[in-house]
Amino acid sequence: FALIAGIVLTDVMGKDWIFALHPLLMSAAFVLCFSYGIISYRLDTFDAKLDVLSVMKPMSTLRNYHRNWQLAGSIAAAAGLAAIMASKIAKGKNLFAVPSLHASIGFVTLIGIVVQGVVGYLKMQALGDGGQKV
Repeated sequence: FALIAGIVLTDVMGKDWIFALHPLLMSAAFVLCFSYGIISYRLDTFDAKLDVLSVMKPMSTLRNYHRNWQLAGSIAAAAGLAAIMASKIAKGKNLFAVPSLHASIGFVTLIGIVVQGVVGYLKMQALGDGGQKV
């Protein structure tokens, strides 16, 4: 992530800073936030000796870490989408032109993030106030 941020800040930022935010925000979302979100929740299923996060922490705390990282990733991904759309608008490009493979995969991925967020919210509601299965 630091390498991508460095390249963006030194090479691209001055030329088209709105576009430059797209790879930076998407990298932050997918490489940093979503990865930490998965790790913070899933390490509990492995051997406790390997699990740094769950030592002396209840599952409800791990769920909070997971939710917060996933939410941060979703916000960063939405901001990355907004950045690329703003860049296209600023350049006078059509937002609804035939998309590239990259744009098509990205669109499907973002729909998946929304679906996963809704499912996660419903699970959180089902768990109740204590964060434990009822």
